Amino acid sequence: MATERIFSGLPKPLYVTNYGAAYVGDALHLLKLLPRESVDLVITSPPFPLQRTKSYGRPAGESEFVEWFLPFASEVSRVLAEREAS
Repeated sequence: MATERIFSGLPKPLYVTNYGAAYVGDALHLLKLLPRESVDLVITSPPFPLQRTKSYGRPAGESEFVEWFLPFASEVSRVLAEREAS
């Protein structure tokens, strides 16, 4: 199964379904454990740190948020598979 290859480098998931798995942890760290082009979909939340204080801090403004988010965007780009929409 293709998902076994992806899961092999990751910690134990919180739960697994036929559609994928959910993991608890530092998202940037977990993304770095995934193989290149191994993910079909990534969903992120809006930039709430610009409006609400979170445990991971609150960037002072939009440029600081972009600087904070760029490492995530780079890893998301690396793990997203290039596939045509059907």
